[in-house]
Amino acid sequence: MQHFGGCPQNVAKHKFCAYPHKFLPFFARYAEISYIIAGTFLAFYLVRKENIMRKIILISIMIASTALAIKRNLNVEVIPKEKQDEVLIRGPVEKGIFGGVVVKFSEINQEFACLIGGRGGFIFNHVFAIGGGGYGLANPITVHTVYPLRDYTMDYGYGGLILELVFGSRKLVHFGVNTLIGGGSLCYRTAYYEPWYDDAFFVLEPSAELTLNITKCFRMDIGGSYRYICGTDLDGVSDRGLSGATGHITFKFGRF
Repeated sequence: MQHFGGCPQNVAKHKFCAYPHKFLPFFARYAEISYIIAGTFLAFYLVRKENIMRKIILISIMIASTALAIKRNLNVEVIPKEKQDEVLIRGPVEKGIFGGVVVKFSEINQEFACLIGGRGGFIFNHVFAIGGGGYGLANPITVHTVYPLRDYTMDYGYGGLILELVFGSRKLVHFGVNTLIGGGSLCYRTAYYEPWYDDAFFVLEPSAELTLNITKCFRMDIGGSYRYICGTDLDGVSDRGLSGATGHITFKFGRF
């Protein structure tokens, strides 16, 4: 019978014969464990036969041999954990985009005001959105001044950056808050639609709203806000007169 690498030909494909280098460490470790067990029994046998000093020496040798064997067999390499950057948002980020029409109802200079505009932006992980919006006065408001023509029609509008937080976006009805930071303009004109006086101002408008998920791509917001105006200098109006509480309805379309 022919042999292949020290094994019969008909068993040449046996795992041990084909890959002896993989099994040698196992037998070596088994031999070390057997040595530890045999040494332990031998030490206990000699301890019963010899004097105290030899007992101490034999036990010391046994402990040292056992510790060395364990260290060789349990060779554990400790790899330090890689330091990672601290970030605000960790893991994959889901992105969406939306836009919509906004109708606002408020009081400007002690008169009813309807403002129409739009807003849109990008939303991340269904929680945080960043975008912008702009709104303009839709109904005429007359301003009484000390200027030569005295009575003027007001043109009023504002817009800016909008930051938003959404809570429970996947629920049928959920809650959200947002803040608009920007600026606006105020203009007086006559019946001939020629601007006579104009001014600019700063605006800050925090808002809270309830959202109804009508379809996957269509949502409706109902909420309220307070508009803070600062920086107007025209006669007939004031920062306080242009500021005020506002109710709004928003129709939004997009991927949320």
